[in-house]
Amino acid sequence: MSYLAQHALATFDQYFRGRLSMAIADQAKLFINDSRPEFRLLADQALGNLDSVTIQMWPLVATQPGMESDSSDADILSAVVYLWPTLGARLVPPPPVTTPMP
Repeated sequence: MSYLAQHALATFDQYFRGRLSMAIADQAKLFINDSRPEFRLLADQALGNLDSVTIQMWPLVATQPGMESDSSDADILSAVVYLWPTLGARLVPPPPVTTPMP
């Protein structure tokens, strides 16, 4: 699929976007109890504002190999689960920097 077709899928296909949004909501219910911060923090964000996470996930899912408007719900869910830690990692605060004392 070309970048133009991927952009159209992510931007204009309301049915695809709705299905993607429901897959994100479904996973947020599970990942909110996950001990890994990249999973839990993104789930918390999705539970508070599903649209913001869906918007962030659209291009990532649309560019997955073989993703099309008629992809199965299982394909969309697999992409969401696969990409969840990638998107969630940006919400994890960096470790503190410590300076050794002289």
